[in-house]
Amino acid sequence: MSKVYDVNRIINIAKDTNEFCCFFGEYIKRKDVNVNMALDVLRISSIYLNRYSFQIEEEYNNTFKLCVNGLMNVFPEYI
Repeated sequence: MSKVYDVNRIINIAKDTNEFCCFFGEYIKRKDVNVNMALDVLRISSIYLNRYSFQIEEEYNNTFKLCVNGLMNVFPEYI
């Protein structure tokens, strides 16, 4: 089965860092989401949208620390 992402929805959520972190935290807890899908969502929100380049470095690091920490908690077998 091919992976399908609603890129526009992810981009809209990613406009607000707090909203994105809440969304991402809940997203990675879903039973149908694996680590590769979770990483794809991070790529869509950061690389394609490129919004994080407008944050100061500290905000950028804090956002991704939260997301990566969430990934490590949900998918500990990949650490």
